[in-house]
Amino acid sequence: MIKILSEQVVNKIAAGEVIERPYSIIKELVENSIDAWSTKISIEIVGGPLNYMKVSDNGAGFEKSDIEIAFLRHATSKIQSDEDLTSIDTLGFRGEALASIAAVSKLTLMTKTKDADKGYRYEIEYGIRKSEPIEAPCSNGTTFVIENLFANVPVRKNFLNSDNTEISKICDIVEKIALSHPNISFRVLVDKKERLTTSGNGKVDEIIYEIYGKDVYKNIIETKEDENKTEKKYDKIVKVRGYIGSPALARNNRSDEICFVNGRYVKSDVISLAVEEGYKNFLMQHKFPFFVLFILVDKKGVDVNVHPKKEEIRFSNEKLIYESVKNAVYGTLSGGTHVRQFDISSLGSVNEIKKSQPLNIKQFPFTKEELEEKIDEELSKRENSWEAKGSENILYDNKTEYLSKSGLVFPKSNVLKNPGATVLDTYKEISYDKNENELKSGYRIIGQVFNTYILCETKSSLYIIDQHAAHEKVNYERFMKQIKNQKIETMNLVNSIILTLTNIQMDTFRKYKKYFTDLGFDIEEFGDREIKINSVPVVTGALENKEVFIEILDDLTQMPNFKDPNIVLDKIASISCKSAIKGHDKLSISEQEYLIDELLTLDNPYNCPHGRPTIITMSKYEMEKKFKRIV
Repeated sequence: MIKILSEQVVNKIAAGEVIERPYSIIKELVENSIDAWSTKISIEIVGGPLNYMKVSDNGAGFEKSDIEIAFLRHATSKIQSDEDLTSIDTLGFRGEALASIAAVSKLTLMTKTKDADKGYRYEIEYGIRKSEPIEAPCSNGTTFVIENLFANVPVRKNFLNSDNTEISKICDIVEKIALSHPNISFRVLVDKKERLTTSGNGKVDEIIYEIYGKDVYKNIIETKEDENKTEKKYDKIVKVRGYIGSPALARNNRSDEICFVNGRYVKSDVISLAVEEGYKNFLMQHKFPFFVLFILVDKKGVDVNVHPKKEEIRFSNEKLIYESVKNAVYGTLSGGTHVRQFDISSLGSVNEIKKSQPLNIKQFPFTKEELEEKIDEELSKRENSWEAKGSENILYDNKTEYLSKSGLVFPKSNVLKNPGATVLDTYKEISYDKNENELKSGYRIIGQVFNTYILCETKSSLYIIDQHAAHEKVNYERFMKQIKNQKIETMNLVNSIILTLTNIQMDTFRKYKKYFTDLGFDIEEFGDREIKINSVPVVTGALENKEVFIEILDDLTQMPNFKDPNIVLDKIASISCKSAIKGHDKLSISEQEYLIDELLTLDNPYNCPHGRPTIITMSKYEMEKKFKRIV
């Protein structure tokens, strides 16, 4: 027999969709406060979120005639017709929140409008009203008190975490809402202890400091519309503003990827993937960026009515959003210098260093006293040399005997092709500009460490360059330049590669066949599900590993429609490292100089194609501090 469910049962079912955990209640009530033009919102928890939660605001308040209606399902003041669903301005609009909250708790409402002499009190226990609204003294705005949550559905408690965890989730959602509304003052109290306070002065960066602390604050970069390298056609439709973290803030997960669309906190794969694409080559693989972004979109181009909790949205033009966000992030990152600072705090004491790897003084043909004298002499000369431009190179002039005796000899090798490079007999003049990357202004090569890292000295810093990562980056950028200029170097395979594909892979290949051709592949169909690869880009070598091509096809098969097929370049980036010089390859001074000069011509010389840093630095000040020259 089919029966119509009672209103109480219907409300409980709805509550299961909308009110998943205590934080869901706080989110819904705070969003209603924002829609009521509040400038101050306070959240208080006593004895755990199941026991007592209170949300107070100084907003518009309820008229007496609206109080009872507000607790009916699908009752809302935010929309009037189905046409309004295409242009929603408010955070709450579905009309389910209050009915759902009242169905699973003991709820008390205190409210007063600005023009009223008195306010009203209204109580509902588990979906049943105690009485009609009665007059009561209260301040302007609205206060909700939620007690004994889920007492009538105890099974729901089995799916909750500890009180501390649930409180953390509440604080987290309030923090995110505070970021999106910096002009509102928020306060969170837990058992009378303050957990969050924002001033409401409109400054997002101050809220970031309040939430995440100094270390994050000093590593964020502001992005604005006029800095975005986005095509003009996007600017009038999509605006991207906010803060992104420097590569130093890389995370192990997406927990700090925070985005707001038209003021609403949302989770969007389109936006996350766009930001991560903008960070490509700035972050290591499997690392994720920190960002707080605000995206303004034409209201008609976004559907917020996808899920009862209103955390998921759909865009009518995903590719437009993807390109706009990606370009904004990349434009901001490429406009700065991102050399990793060497953490001197990780250096141990001299005793610790001796214990781990004793210094073998016998490798130098000097006594300890003679060695100290030589070092002091060199330091004195080096410091004086900075004052006179065009002076002789202290390391590479006539000090050959000193260099050879100290073991600092760099024999030639043929690892790097070095057309036109000359041996460094005079050091480069350094015209240091503090507004530019100091390394680009001029440097002096000291040599290699472990035949893997190149040491360079500037006026005020030591730079350490990973030769493999640097050469890998140079190779990758050369290939990218070939693609841009449509002059890709290809190589014919002595023995063509024949691959059998699945039906899905074959469909994907046909869809992107022209793209592969543009990248320098010569591929022809060789049967119903076979293809024959006749030539490949030089950067891929002979494509000895057939699985590489299959991986590329599989990636394209699973790629969302809004993404650019340049995902193929990620695979080519991993292949390009095979032709790069390796760690432990000994390089001559001229080869080291040639590699560094090539690296510094790139737009982003600071990370290899996989996101690993190519350069790290330690300032002269940091070294002197470590050696106690500066107290």
